[in-house]
Amino acid sequence: MKASFSFKNTLIFNFILVAILPLVLLGFITLTIFTGYLEKEITRKDFLLAKSVSGEIGAFIDQPKDMLRQIAAMIEGGDMSNKDLFRASLESIISNYPVFEMIEVIDEKGLITEVVPFRKDYIGINVSGKPFFKQMQKVRDLHWSSTFISPYTGEPTLTIALPLRKGVLAGILNLGILSDFIDRLERGPMQIGVIDRNGTFIAHSVRSNVYQRVNARTLEGVGQALSGIEGNYRTNVKGKAVFLSVALVPQTGWPVVVIQTVEKAFAPVNSVRNYFWIGIGLAIILALILALFRVKKLLRPLSNLISDAKKIEKGNYDFPPQPKSFPEIDALSKDFRMMAEAVAGREEALKKLQEQMLQSKKMEAIGTLAGGIAHDFNNLLMGIQGNVSLMLLDQDPGSDDYDRLRSVEQQVHRGADLTKQLLGFARGGKYQVKPTDLNLLIRNQCHMFGRTRKEITIQESFQKNLWVVAVDQGQIEQVLLNLYLNAWQAMPNGGNLSVKTENVILAADDAEILGLLPGKYVKISVTDTGVGIDEHILERIFDPFFSTREVGKGTGLGLASAYGIIENHGGVIDVYSKKGKGCTFNIFLPITDSKIEDQEPTVEGGFKSGDETILLVDDEEIIIDVGEKMLNRMGYKVLVASGGKEAIEIVRKGPHLPDLVILDMVMPDMGGGEAFDKLKEIAPDLNVLLSSGYSIDGQATEILARGCKGFIQKPFKINEISIKIREVLD
Repeated sequence: MKASFSFKNTLIFNFILVAILPLVLLGFITLTIFTGYLEKEITRKDFLLAKSVSGEIGAFIDQPKDMLRQIAAMIEGGDMSNKDLFRASLESIISNYPVFEMIEVIDEKGLITEVVPFRKDYIGINVSGKPFFKQMQKVRDLHWSSTFISPYTGEPTLTIALPLRKGVLAGILNLGILSDFIDRLERGPMQIGVIDRNGTFIAHSVRSNVYQRVNARTLEGVGQALSGIEGNYRTNVKGKAVFLSVALVPQTGWPVVVIQTVEKAFAPVNSVRNYFWIGIGLAIILALILALFRVKKLLRPLSNLISDAKKIEKGNYDFPPQPKSFPEIDALSKDFRMMAEAVAGREEALKKLQEQMLQSKKMEAIGTLAGGIAHDFNNLLMGIQGNVSLMLLDQDPGSDDYDRLRSVEQQVHRGADLTKQLLGFARGGKYQVKPTDLNLLIRNQCHMFGRTRKEITIQESFQKNLWVVAVDQGQIEQVLLNLYLNAWQAMPNGGNLSVKTENVILAADDAEILGLLPGKYVKISVTDTGVGIDEHILERIFDPFFSTREVGKGTGLGLASAYGIIENHGGVIDVYSKKGKGCTFNIFLPITDSKIEDQEPTVEGGFKSGDETILLVDDEEIIIDVGEKMLNRMGYKVLVASGGKEAIEIVRKGPHLPDLVILDMVMPDMGGGEAFDKLKEIAPDLNVLLSSGYSIDGQATEILARGCKGFIQKPFKINEISIKIREVLD
């Protein structure tokens, strides 16, 4: 059987993970950062030292160059006429500038004519074969020769040559002075060296590297420096890790290297590291000792809790509280007592849960019921509206009957608005979606509302070039009207209503808060200066059938419907309010790339006619009756079917296809979707117009996507159906 950790050991282990491990990791990270910073600082200082030394060497070799130019000027000026005096001058120069090992005056044939310090055996020596003399014949400019070891001093030397009108002036420089200069530098554990163009040390903190002519060309960084690149490098020299900084002497291109071993550079850091880990180790030991002591103290009240748990197991829910200990243990002990009380009252708690489940199902059922009521009510209204439309065609517009019929039509319209609210809440339905200029729609709605509510001052602020949205204009008007009415009722003594539109781009964070996708939206803000909304009411204002008004003063569907409509358009509506501070509703609607189309003018008081054949399919007898009469009145030849199966038989057996099928979407024997598919199988080019008391969303949208030519919402007027028919047929 697998052994498990005791609670005591688990606490200690968790203490190590939570307290000690982060301390160790923090120490390791800190040391890593510190050593990395120190490495950079060391290499930076080394490079600055290399640059400083290269500058000093440049200044050092500038002196003999300038001195040779002065001597050349003396020679060209004729000061060699008195050789003893000229020689004495050169002797003085060499004594004052020990950098010169020897100065030679050479004629145009390459013969030495004068030498200082004077050596008789040098006079007349032919140096025309030496590289520096040959170079003078080509370039006729200042020339630095390659370095070599002087046979007299054993130090590295080089020749600096300057052309004369009739010959060459050459100075032999003693480069051993460079090593003396390096020795005088405060360099600590670092080594400094100067390398000639061949890669050989000509000066070094360790003189043996110079005398043995050690070549450093293969050393990382030196090869790059010989090609003109300065920098810092980390490499190995004789198996040791070193920092290497390389700078160039500008006059000669000699690399100056500063070398420091990593071991010596980090000696202080290693000491700090050792002390640190010793301290960490001592801290861990002390912490473990303290943890053992505290765990032992902690386990004592836990054993008491175990005893209480056994009492609960046996059904004994009456036990005294434990003595005070740690706040967490005290809280746990209190929870034990509360748990005992909870167990005792669990019977009363399944009942409450069951009630909540029933409430949830009830709300779901209300939504389904609301959708069904809206559908059936729209069919009833269709019968009324159809007959009213037919009667209005036969009435004189100035007659009393005409006015009464128009009043009935208005009541039908109000009933249809109510079903729209029901559908907006219950099914989230959209009807006629089209690209829309919200500025124009909102401006018209504001003006209409303002004419009926003179006590309200409406302030408009519309974004220029507002982005286009695809919406059901009637539903958006309904949303705005609900918000305006809500604001008006919040300002019984009058006030200001501010309506604003703007283009907004929601970033990922802002969109996530609103429950939207990032992107472009049109924002509508409706703000009032009313009484505001209590916080506890604010959470429920979008709930269906919730209202703070008196019975008979509202259905509680207005804001719920507005919420459903905006959500169904892919947007969101939210509210901000404080008691006594007014209220702001913000609506966000996604934009569309579609262009706003010119609106076809509606036909008022009449209809568009035609002579085609139309098959009317509906399971409601009243819809068949009034629909057939309306279509006949428009001039159409009408076929009728009381269901989908009958419609299919008519299309299959008829000698001619109807020009249009007006198809109800919800029928008992065969639904509109199935009927549409079977009709299209028989006649793929058949024109079909959907008609339903439900919304265009859901199944209707799917049918439209499969090739249906259009959709019209019940109830509709005769002029509305006439326009829709011509849209499909024309």
